[in-house]
Amino acid sequence: MVNSHEGFHKTASTASSGSGTPSIQSGKKISVKIHLVRHGETEANRNGIVLGQIDSPLTPLGMEQAKAGHAGYGKGKYFKIFSSDLKRCQHTARIILGHSHTKVDDKFEEIMMEDNDGILILDTRLRERAKGVREGQSKLLSYDQAMNIYMKKIKGDNDNDGDSGDGKRAKMPLLENDDEVLHRVIDWMQEMLQDAHNESCDQTIDHQDEYNILAISHSGTIRIVLENIVGEQLPENVERESGSLIMMENLSSKDGRLVVPNTSKSVIEFAMVNENASIDSFESVNNRFNTKSRGMDVSWTPNLIDCLNISHLRGNAKNTVDHE
Repeated sequence: MVNSHEGFHKTASTASSGSGTPSIQSGKKISVKIHLVRHGETEANRNGIVLGQIDSPLTPLGMEQAKAGHAGYGKGKYFKIFSSDLKRCQHTARIILGHSHTKVDDKFEEIMMEDNDGILILDTRLRERAKGVREGQSKLLSYDQAMNIYMKKIKGDNDNDGDSGDGKRAKMPLLENDDEVLHRVIDWMQEMLQDAHNESCDQTIDHQDEYNILAISHSGTIRIVLENIVGEQLPENVERESGSLIMMENLSSKDGRLVVPNTSKSVIEFAMVNENASIDSFESVNNRFNTKSRGMDVSWTPNLIDCLNISHLRGNAKNTVDHE
C-alpha cells in the first residue's frame, strides 16, 4: 500500500465532451494543475502553539525544509505563483523559489523571482483558518479553555466588564468554520481556472495543454480543500490525527483530520470537460467546478494527482511532522 507522505500519484483521465459540445477558441481542451504546498516549520509549530492568522518565524529546520522544496519542485515552470500573505508562507515561498534574500518585508506585495521567471502574488484567500481565541495558546488547550483565558484577560485589562479603554466593546478574535475557508479558496481556484482558460483562448500567444499553478498555504486550509474537493480520492492509508486533537478545536471528523506535513505538496488537476455548464460554482453533488470565461460556461473535473508528498525531504529536514 502506498504511503501518502512519500508520494501518492495517479494519472488523471480527461473526460470526453462528446458530440455537439462547442470547442474553445484555441481548439484544445486544457488542464490546470494546482500545486498546494504547506509552509516550513515555525517557532510556534516547534513549541506547540496554535497560529491561525497570527504569525511566527520559520525555524532553521523550516528553512531547510523550504530549501529541500526548492530542489524538489521549486524550479518548475509555473503559469502563476501564489502565497498566503502571512509571513511564514512568504518566507517559505522565497526560499522554495530560490530567491537570494530571505528577510520578509512588511511592505512585501509582489516580487520578481529571477530564478523562476515568475511573479509571487500574495492572496489573503490562501490564509490559514482563523482560530479565534485559540490563536497564540497551547495546542493542548480546548477552545473552551482558551476562551476562559481570553475572557479573564479582557476583564483584567478592561475593568472586569469587557470594555476597552475608550468605552468600546472588545472585539472577539475572528473564528472561521470549514465552509467559510472552503468558500474563499474555491473563489480563488475558480479565478485560476478562468485565467488559464482565457489565456488558452488568446490567439496571439502560443497555447499550452497544461497550466501549473504553485500556491504556498497552510495545513488547515490545505486539509479543508483536500477533504472537501477530492476527499473520495484520498488514499485509504493517509495519515490522520487522533480524535482528542480534533475535540480541542470543537470540530468533528469520523476518520480524524488529515496530517499535513510542513512543505508537503499536494496536486489537484482540473480537467476541462465541456463548455456548457449551467452555473458559476462548485457543485459537490457531481464533483464539478463550473466557471464562466470568454462568454462561455466551462465545466472542470478535479482529480487528485499527488497527495501530501514529502519525498523531497531527506535527513534532518524530515525529522518532524506538525499537526497544525
